[in-house]
Amino acid sequence: MHVSPVGQLREHWGVGVALLAFTGLVALGLSMTLLDEHADAFAFFGIALLLYALLIMSSRLPESWVGSWVAKRLDAWVESHGAGFYGLVALARFVQLEAEDAVAELLAFDLGNFDWSEQLTHHVMGFSMDSLRNLISASIWPAQVFTEWGFLPAAMILGALWGVHSLGTRIFPEAHPVAKGAAGIENAA
Repeated sequence: MHVSPVGQLREHWGVGVALLAFTGLVALGLSMTLLDEHADAFAFFGIALLLYALLIMSSRLPESWVGSWVAKRLDAWVESHGAGFYGLVALARFVQLEAEDAVAELLAFDLGNFDWSEQLTHHVMGFSMDSLRNLISASIWPAQVFTEWGFLPAAMILGALWGVHSLGTRIFPEAHPVAKGAAGIENAA
């Protein structure tokens, strides 16, 4: 029996996930060596590839490994934000903005001027105003990335991500078996 190239890739989807993660790490490393305006774009590309690999991998793990809480959150994210390209880029942009804020806070940290009341307020509220700003910015990522990076770099990065995502939708097994297993159990009841 002859198996198509796509079928062969589906059988070895773990290799594809490892390749995505490796490429993401290389892009992140490259972004740290660049001191020009393209460093942010390379960092974004690396984060997006790493998140895509993580999402694919976590959707393949048995619920007992991931935990029902994580599986439910993953399924809820996919249902509400979409598993498509826009949702992947929005998630990657949010993670990038949050990471940049965290690094900036670490670099500016001064124990003598640390405001415990502000940290307690953030902890009690469950989010910060910066996180809310980052969430809104991530939702409108097309306007931001083309403005920040310029048209050509943004188009190249987004084109490469779109290619990876569209290829991934054909190669990687259908996502989220946890949700299907839960739906199958509910239907059987």
